[in-house]
Amino acid sequence: MARSVNRCACWIVLATLAVFVTGHSRSVEWLETIVGTEAIREISMAAGLALADYYAGSRPLEELEVLAEEGRTPGIRLAARTALDSLSDPLQALVVLTADELMSLAVSAEASLDRLNAGRAYYVKIRGALTAERLESDATESESLELSLAAGEALAGFYLSFQPKGEAELIDQTLHGTTPGLRVAASLALSSHLIRTSTLTEEEIMAAIAEHTMWHTELAEAYMHLLAHRFSGWGGAS
Repeated sequence: MARSVNRCACWIVLATLAVFVTGHSRSVEWLETIVGTEAIREISMAAGLALADYYAGSRPLEELEVLAEEGRTPGIRLAARTALDSLSDPLQALVVLTADELMSLAVSAEASLDRLNAGRAYYVKIRGALTAERLESDATESESLELSLAAGEALAGFYLSFQPKGEAELIDQTLHGTTPGLRVAASLALSSHLIRTSTLTEEEIMAAIAEHTMWHTELAEAYMHLLAHRFSGWGGAS
């Protein structure tokens, strides 16, 4: 019953947003209205990604740090975190460490984001030795969730280039991959594929997000990145 109620609430919010998308001029204020919407997480986050450059150029560092931790919606927090990363790449201070040191941090660092960034830096450090098979193994069997996710992020590039997967295969793995790392790999590759090829309207993308949010997170996030790309192309947040 709760799932049915939640799904109904998502579609009510979606109907309201669809009217807003088609009936208003595109501007920073327009995106900030969407980023403030809490009911459909990935739509708020799509607006947050589109607002990140604007946040980086218009918000003081101290405000961004507060918003990244305490912003009212997932989209506001994501906009601030992405803006902070653009101002100071968190991997720069890590890549000077050895691969073994980075692997250790990816498992033992206190904060989840620190573990994830250490994992990302680890795969940058050893990128010359990476293969899809190695990354699929790491995304399946790593000691920490964050290292699995970092492996998945690196694996997405292989799914787009050296060992490309088709859209149907990416959707299937996004839905049914056995670990979060494998699902994230397919989700990121799928979002890049959709950005290049999709003819869906903004309303149709939001409908796809509403269909999968809370039930198929990684697939909803693939459509989230597509929607963020469309939002960024409107030019209001530059």
